[in-house]
Amino acid sequence: MALATRGDLASALFNALNIDPTSSGRFGDAGELDAVTSTLADLGITNGIGDGTQYGTAQVTTRGQAFTMIARALGLADANTSIQQASQALVNAGIVRGYGGDPNNIGINDPLRADHLGLLIDRLQPELERPSGDIGGGTVADRIVDDADQIRDENIAREDPAYAAYLRGVGIRTAEIADEIALRQDLFAEDARRRSESYARAQEQAMKGIQTGFEQRGLFRSGSRMRSEAEKRAELGYEQESAQASAQRDYESAIRALEQQQTALDREAEQRRIQAAAQGIQTEIEEPYDG
Repeated sequence: MALATRGDLASALFNALNIDPTSSGRFGDAGELDAVTSTLADLGITNGIGDGTQYGTAQVTTRGQAFTMIARALGLADANTSIQQASQALVNAGIVRGYGGDPNNIGINDPLRADHLGLLIDRLQPELERPSGDIGGGTVADRIVDDADQIRDENIAREDPAYAAYLRGVGIRTAEIADEIALRQDLFAEDARRRSESYARAQEQAMKGIQTGFEQRGLFRSGSRMRSEAEKRAELGYEQESAQASAQRDYESAIRALEQQQTALDREAEQRRIQAAAQGIQTEIEEPYDG
């Protein structure tokens, strides 16, 4: 029965999250998993062992350690959540079922079998595709990728003042776009409410006018009169729906334009990131040999 190591756990979780490395050099014993473990630490998914300078790559991982890292990745736990609480969160989410399907027997101190690690990762995948609940929408996986991108930018910016200034500028514009989207959403909701109230009043007044005319002339509602009323109601309803549909189209067009601006900003940021990385490589190549 093969047991999973902490390195196996880190590698499997990193690959499942489908993220790029954010940094390296966090743990002295990580070896070829240096970038993997550093990135998971940047995201708050792992803290390492002991004083936090070692990861314990070759150590056999416990079930509780695996449950905790997965719970942190999904946002069900954080650094202050105990192993027991994090494990229970996975039980509640249906990711951990316990020995023999018994949720009260999950064995958090037992070593994690390699095949059970595979099962956990398989059960993790659908959870990553669930809506994140963030204001910007997207899935849990999208949130994790965004967090990793932001951390990577911050790490690069610490070493590149020019890039830091660029990111500040992009961040300001991103905030402006987000504010504009929120404003347009509020304006659309208010406009839709006003239109609905206006057409409701118009329909009510029209019906009162028809009824008043009948009463004043002592007329009964003949079939033709009733059809006329129905047509009038249908016409008012159609005008209301048409106006709301037009407002919806205008709103969606404005949102698409803002999203295109955001996409352009994201693309520019990515190009800047690539240029910064390329500049770093070129600097290393061109550095004179002094030995």
